[in-house]
Amino acid sequence: MDIMVGFVVGVMVVAPVGPISLLLITIGLERGAGAGVRAGLGVAAADAALLLVVFAAAERQTALDPTWQRGIEVALGAGLVLIGVRAVVARAGITKAVERIQRPGRVLMVATLANPMTVLAWLGLMVALGSELGQGWALARTGLGIVLASLAWHTALGAASGSVGERLSPARRILVQRASGVAMVGLGVLLAV
Repeated sequence: MDIMVGFVVGVMVVAPVGPISLLLITIGLERGAGAGVRAGLGVAAADAALLLVVFAAAERQTALDPTWQRGIEVALGAGLVLIGVRAVVARAGITKAVERIQRPGRVLMVATLANPMTVLAWLGLMVALGSELGQGWALARTGLGIVLASLAWHTALGAASGSVGERLSPARRILVQRASGVAMVGLGVLLAV
C-alpha cells in the first residue's frame, strides 16, 4: 500500500459519524470555524498517536481482553445516551458546556484518545488488512496516508460546521443539536446493547 491507498482507507475509517464527529460538529456550530478547525486538528493528532500504538500492537499481535472491551463499550454507550438525551432536552446546558471549552483541539484530542470506538476502528483496520498494510517503509507510507485523511476530514468537518453555524439562526442550531443528540442516543444504545 502507499500514501494514496492509505488516504482512501483512512477516509473510509474516519468518515462515519460517531460521538467524536458529533462533538466536533457541535463545537463548530456553536463556536465557529476557527474552533471547529482546532478541534479537528486535535482529533487528527489523536488518530496519529493511536495509529502508532495500534501499528505497534499489531506487530506484537496484542489486543484488548474481550471482557474489558465489552465493559468499555457499555460504559461509553451509557455515556453517549446521557449526553444525547441532554442535547435533546437541555439545549442551554450544551451551549454553555461547549462555550466553556477553552482549547477545543486539546479537548477533542483527549476525547478521541479515550474513545474505545476509535481504538477499535483502528484495530479493526489492522485485523482486516493485516499483511496488506505492508511492513517498514510501506507501512509508514500507508500510515501517513491514513493520518492525512484524518487531518483533511476532521478539519474540513470542523470548518464546514463552523461556517454553517455562523449562518444558522439560533432556532435552527437547536434543531441541528437535537438531531445530533438523537443520533448520539442511537449510537449509545447500539454500543450498550
